[in-house]
Amino acid sequence: MYKRNKGFVLNPKVPIFLHSFSINPKVSVSFCPYCAYTKRWHQLKTNFMLNEILAGLTKILGPIATLSKDRRELKDSALRAISNALDETFLYYRDLDNGSLKNPEREALLVKYWSAAAIPVRHFDEDLSRICDNKSEYWINPDNYDGESIKQLGIGLDDVRMAYRQMLKPNFSLSRGRK
Repeated sequence: MYKRNKGFVLNPKVPIFLHSFSINPKVSVSFCPYCAYTKRWHQLKTNFMLNEILAGLTKILGPIATLSKDRRELKDSALRAISNALDETFLYYRDLDNGSLKNPEREALLVKYWSAAAIPVRHFDEDLSRICDNKSEYWINPDNYDGESIKQLGIGLDDVRMAYRQMLKPNFSLSRGRK
């Protein structure tokens, strides 16, 4: 390793008399053009290495950012599917409450809505995906379910809406652990 002399790095390959000179006998100044050159060279080399590291990180972070964006879009798609299924189900119940008769075509659509919601949700919330799938099964023949089995399966609309709203919340955390 090179020796330090008054703030300058001395290169052992350079004769010592080149390192020190004195303008005033009381003040000795250390300076070697070779050492100053090598110091600058090391700075440039360090900057080059840092630039290479940053370029490598940029190449890595680009795809990571794209994956994050893709995951966010997939989650938005899953939330949209649940929202559509919830909306259509609430509208159907509203019409039933207003005196409309049971509509098998609409119930068949609800089966498709809930099935379509279960598929993308599985990537984010397995329980909610299972609930959507059970909701789809429910709409195949709603008369086969009583209030107790609906509660046991967790497929009541209020339960599904709460799980949906929980999934709507942003998932920010300082640690990258899975929530």
